[in-house]
Amino acid sequence: MRSLGIVLAVVGAVSGFVAARDARAQAFTNFESGHVRPLALSPDGTRLFAVNTPDNRLAIYGVGVGTLTLQAEVQVGLEPVAVAARSNSEVWVVNHLSDSISIVQIDTTTPSLSRVSRTLLTCDEPRDIVFAGSGGNRAFITTARRGQNCPIVPDLANPGQPRALVQVWDANSLGAALGGTAIANVLLFGDTPRGLARSTDGPLSRVYAGVFQSGNRTTAITETVVSPNAQGLPPDPVESVYQNPKPPVGLIVKFDTASSTWKDERPASNWNGQVPFTLPDRDVFIIDANAATPVLIGGTNNVVGVGTILFNLAVRPNASGQIYVSNVDARNQVAPVAAVAGAGVGVGGGRLRVAGGDRFCIREGTGNHDAIGAKVRIAGDDDIGPSRKRPADRDEGLAPHHHGLADRQRLEARQVGFQPPRHATARPDHAVLRDRGNENDFH
Repeated sequence: MRSLGIVLAVVGAVSGFVAARDARAQAFTNFESGHVRPLALSPDGTRLFAVNTPDNRLAIYGVGVGTLTLQAEVQVGLEPVAVAARSNSEVWVVNHLSDSISIVQIDTTTPSLSRVSRTLLTCDEPRDIVFAGSGGNRAFITTARRGQNCPIVPDLANPGQPRALVQVWDANSLGAALGGTAIANVLLFGDTPRGLARSTDGPLSRVYAGVFQSGNRTTAITETVVSPNAQGLPPDPVESVYQNPKPPVGLIVKFDTASSTWKDERPASNWNGQVPFTLPDRDVFIIDANAATPVLIGGTNNVVGVGTILFNLAVRPNASGQIYVSNVDARNQVAPVAAVAGAGVGVGGGRLRVAGGDRFCIREGTGNHDAIGAKVRIAGDDDIGPSRKRPADRDEGLAPHHHGLADRQRLEARQVGFQPPRHATARPDHAVLRDRGNENDFH
């Protein structure tokens, strides 16, 4: 018997070693899904909910005076990127890779007993969630118009089709037992939606949805088109390091809505003959959250010219209800470094600083929305834009036009606020952007 016990002990030790080695050898795929709303506080402020994206969990923390205490973790779907607390005992988690929503029942007495009570199936790659409508009982979720669970046919072969969706659920009546049933699928004329925000009025009557990569009405034309054209290339920058003669290259041009003209950085240029289409640039959409079936508001229901890549939205809780949109606004049609000096933005210590005299608001009326902007930029002690450095300090081996993000883009937040319908009067230091009704798809 003693010999048998020794043998069993040895076998157990070897099995444990092999199991531990296999556990260490397991492959792990990190999808690196971007956080959108990774934290949420319970309405009573006693708990903090955080998504653990690579481990597919919701972490529940107790909030103390200057402390956080991990109380429990709940397994949810794959790659959770957003969380919202509907009540102290109900939390919704957006699973980006699973194309689903996990509704977590929080046990307020024994948090370790918290569990997923329901799973809703969404369209492709859901990203954000807000509760709005009367009583905050409707859940709005941004998704793409595709995916195996999507009730809307993608229609990818036809131009001019909305590719983005905001799906809406009645939190008090979720529908089908398996996967739930959305009460509305609001189509947005964009590709991939991302951030959401809700108005701060009593009935929570508006939901604002931002298109992630909404673009900025730029496109490229090739060298074979540019070289034989009489306009040629823009002049060289002062700091040019190009060889002489320069190699033939193409151009990035941008559609100017004021003149309905494709232009490079020269105001008088015109490339309409070479670019036989226009591009949309619809950034933020406005949804009526209290309609019997939630829909885009009547009249002009979107704002243009906000930014190139839109990240998150937030509404300032005051009477004006300004919307802040964090975004990167590209200046990619301006190639030389010298021409964009001061336009690049540094990302350093994270201070917010007003970057210009513009003001930005949406005036909600029956005809259009006037956008009069106020740009706020992230600034710090170490601005990273190469245009702020001496030529000798620039990275060796990089021509000026290779400094991509720092020189051609600026990180900013644009403030949007609602005012009574009226005509906009622009002072000289104001930039007025209007929806001119020419955001068409390829034609």
